[in-house]
Amino acid sequence: MGRDELRSKIKDIKDLPTLPLVVTRILQLVSDQESSVDDAANLIRTDHAIAAKILKVVNTAFYGFPKRITTISQAVVILGFNPIKHLLLSVSVFDLFRDKNNDRVSFDLKKFWGHSLGTAVASEMIAKTTGYPQPEEAFLAGLLHDLGKIILCLYLPDEFSQALDTVLKQELYFYQAEKKVFETDHGLIGKWVADKWNLPPLLVSAIRNHHQTPTFIKKLEPASAQLTAIVKIADGIIKREDIGFSGDYRIPAKEPELLDFIGLSDSDYDQVFIKLKEGIQKAAEVLNISNQELPDYTVSIQQANIELGEINLSLEQANIALTQRLTELSALHEIGFEWHKQRGLHDTLTMICRKIHEVLGFDRVLLGRYQKNTKTLEFQLLLGQNCPQPFSLGVTADSVFSHIFTTKKSVNLEDVERSEYAGEDFFRRIKSHACAIFPIIANQEIVGVIVVDNQKNDKTINSDNIKSLETFVNHAGAAFERDDLIHSLEIANNELTDANNELKNKVLNLTALKNYNQLIIESMTNGIITINKDLLIIVSNPACEDILGLKRGEIMGKKIDTIMSLKNLTTILKQTINDGKPFVRHEIKLVRPDNQQELTLGISTAPLKDKDQKKIVGAISIFRDLTKLKQLQASLRRRDKLSALGEMAAALAHEIRNPLNPIKGFAQLMEREIPADDPRREYTRIIIHEVDRLRLMLTHFLEFTHSKELYLESVDINHLVSETLLLISNQEGTSVIMFGTELAEDLPPALVDENYLKQVMLNIIQNATDVLLESKGEGSEIIIRTRKLNDQYLVIEVADNGPGITAENQSRLFEPFFTTKKNGTGLGLSTCYRIIEDHQGELTFKSEPGQGATFIIKLPLARE
Repeated sequence: MGRDELRSKIKDIKDLPTLPLVVTRILQLVSDQESSVDDAANLIRTDHAIAAKILKVVNTAFYGFPKRITTISQAVVILGFNPIKHLLLSVSVFDLFRDKNNDRVSFDLKKFWGHSLGTAVASEMIAKTTGYPQPEEAFLAGLLHDLGKIILCLYLPDEFSQALDTVLKQELYFYQAEKKVFETDHGLIGKWVADKWNLPPLLVSAIRNHHQTPTFIKKLEPASAQLTAIVKIADGIIKREDIGFSGDYRIPAKEPELLDFIGLSDSDYDQVFIKLKEGIQKAAEVLNISNQELPDYTVSIQQANIELGEINLSLEQANIALTQRLTELSALHEIGFEWHKQRGLHDTLTMICRKIHEVLGFDRVLLGRYQKNTKTLEFQLLLGQNCPQPFSLGVTADSVFSHIFTTKKSVNLEDVERSEYAGEDFFRRIKSHACAIFPIIANQEIVGVIVVDNQKNDKTINSDNIKSLETFVNHAGAAFERDDLIHSLEIANNELTDANNELKNKVLNLTALKNYNQLIIESMTNGIITINKDLLIIVSNPACEDILGLKRGEIMGKKIDTIMSLKNLTTILKQTINDGKPFVRHEIKLVRPDNQQELTLGISTAPLKDKDQKKIVGAISIFRDLTKLKQLQASLRRRDKLSALGEMAAALAHEIRNPLNPIKGFAQLMEREIPADDPRREYTRIIIHEVDRLRLMLTHFLEFTHSKELYLESVDINHLVSETLLLISNQEGTSVIMFGTELAEDLPPALVDENYLKQVMLNIIQNATDVLLESKGEGSEIIIRTRKLNDQYLVIEVADNGPGITAENQSRLFEPFFTTKKNGTGLGLSTCYRIIEDHQGELTFKSEPGQGATFIIKLPLARE
C-alpha cells in the first residue's frame, strides 16, 4: 500500500477520534493571551469530569496547601494556563484510546501504554535537567510520540499486523517495517492526526521526526530540534530498560551527538534511569491508570503518596508553594518594574487599579483620593463598566468612610442594603449591592480608598480576595509615600542647590566637582596647560594636543621649559608665577613641532593659589589658535586694498588711457624729425618706452580690478601641468633649470577655467624661474606635484630650491604693487590670487629662508 492510498484510507475513517469539544474550546481559551482567569474557570466548570480532575490535582499533598482548594478559579491561578493546557491534552488523549481494543491484532495495548508513559516521564526528566523551558510540553510529546501506531492498530489492523509480522521475520525497527509495508511510518500518520487536532507545531514536529537521524533533527528549527531530540533520547532509554512494548525488540544505540546537542551529561543521563520508575507511577496516578493497566514491572513500585495534578510543573519544588499567588505577584512585579520608569502618581495608581481589575477579576475598581483640607474623597479614577462619572464625597460622621478612617481597616459589605450603611449617598451613586472598601495608608495616614465590587453578577468577596487586594492596596500606599518622598526630595534638592551656590568656592576638592571640572576641561575647544611652581605640566586637554601638535602623554609630568616649541609660553607662565599678575588676551608665536607651522595664539594666564588664596602654587594658561583668524584678517585687508584699487583703477583708466596714444604718437613724430646723432633722440626713445610701460601697467590694473567671467569646465590638471611646463622649459635661458613632476595617478578632474588657470601656473612658474636664474643658476630645480586633498578639493604644488622668501616679504607677497623684481609691476601674484579666489579655491605658500619656496593651489573637484 502506498503513502497516498494510506492517507486517503485514514481520511475516510468516519470514527477517527477527535478531542472533546469542551477540551478544544478550553485549549483555545488558555492559549489566548487576552483570556482572564474567570473566563477559563467558567468554561472548565461546564465539564464536571474535567473540573473534578483539575481539583483533584491541585489538592494533592505535593503542593502542600494548608486548606483544600474548592474553586476552579483558585485552581487555574495556582496551576497556570500552560500546565492546564498540557494536563487536559494528556488526560483527553489517553481517555480517547484507553478503553478501545482490537481483537484482530495481537498487540498488547497495556504494554504499549507503559512504553508511551515511560517515554513521557523520561522526556520530562531530561527537559528539566537540560533547562528546556516547558517540561510539561516534553511530557506530552513523549506520551504522544507513537500516536500513529495507535491509529494503525485500532483503525487499520490488517496493515498493522503485516508490519508486526515484518518486524519479527526481518528483525527490523517498527518504523523500518512500516516503510516496507506502506511506504511511510507511524510518525507521518501521527502528524496527520495531530494536525487534525490542531496540536501545537512543536508537538507535531516531535511526533513526526523522533525517528530521524541526529543530523536531520539538528537542522530543524531550534525549539523543534531540542524537543524532538529529547523525545528520541527518552524513547531509547525506555527501550533499553525494557519498559512496555513499542512494536519491536530492537535496542537503539546511545547517541552521544544528540546528548551533546541538548546538553545532557553522562551523570544526568544516569539519574534519569534512577528516578524513572517512581516518575512513571506518579504520572500514572495523574492519568488515572490503575496498576492492572500498567505493565507488570510497576506493581512492585511503592504506592506513590504524592498525586501530581499537572505533568510536573516547570517550576522547581521550592517555588511551587508560591504558585497560589503567582498571578498577583507577577502583576506586582510589573508594578515595581514600571516604578523604575519614574511614572507619576496618577499613572502608578491607574496601573494598580487596572491590575486589580484584570488580574483579580473585579468588575469595577474605584479609587478616591482624600483631600485633608476639605475632608472630601475625590473619585476621579474609575475602571470597569457602568461606572459613574467622577465625583466628590464628603466624609461625614457615622458614614462607612468615617468608620474606615477611624479604624484604618477595610470593610467588606456582602449585602449593602442590609448593612448599617444602607442608604448612604455613596452606594446610591455607584449602585452597588456588595463591595469591599480598603483604606490607602501612607506615612500612617489615610490618603485615599480603593473600592471593588462585582456589580455584574453580585458575587461576594471572600477572604482570599481580601488578602490579595490588601497587597495591591499596600502598593498604592507605597506609591503615595514614594510621591511624597519625591516631592520632599525635590524640595531638598532645591535647598541643596541653593546651598551649593553659596558654597561653590569651598567644594573644589570634592571628587564629584573634580570629575565635573575635568569633563569641562576635556570638552573645551580652547587649549589648557597648567603648571605647578616647579614648572611641571600637571593639566592639559585634547584641544591643547590638537592646537600645539603635542601629545598629552608625552608632555604630562614634564617641565615646560624643557619643551623647545613652548619657549614663548614658558616665558609668560614664569612671569605669571613670579609676579602673580595675569596676562589677558596676549598674543604669542609658536611653531608646531610636527609640521613646523608657525602659529599665532591668543592666550590668557592666571596664577593658581592655595585654598587660602594667599600662596601661589602654579599658573594656568588658556589659549586658542588665532592663525586662521589672522590669515582671514589679512585676506580681508587684502580684499579692501583690492577693492580700493579697483575703484581707483576704474577712475584713472579713463584719465590715463586717453592721452597715452597722442603722447606716444607725438614722440614718434619727433623721433623721425631728429637726426640720428642728435642726443635728443634718446629722450624720445625714453618717452615711447615709458608710455608702453604705462600702458602695460594700465592693462594689468584693468585685468586685476575687473571681475572675470570664468568658463568653468572639467579639466585634467595633470595634462594642464604638462602643457605649462612645456611652454616654460623651452624659453631661452631655462636649460640650467631641471623641471620635474610628481603627478598623482587617477587624479580626478577639477572644475576650472583652463585659460585662467594656465595663466596662474605660468606666472608662478615664471616667478620661480626668474628667481632661480638670478640667484642660483646651475643646480636649480622646480618640482610640480598634484594630489587629491579630499572628496572636494585637489592640490597643485610648485616647489623650487631657491633662496626662499624673507620673513619681511611674506606678509606682503600678495599685495598689489609689491614686487622684488627690478622691472616688475607687483600685480602678477595679486592677479593670480584673485583668479584662484574666483574659482572658490585658495592660493597659499610656505617658505623658509635658504630652503626654497612652495606655492600651493587648492581647487574644487568637478562633480560627477
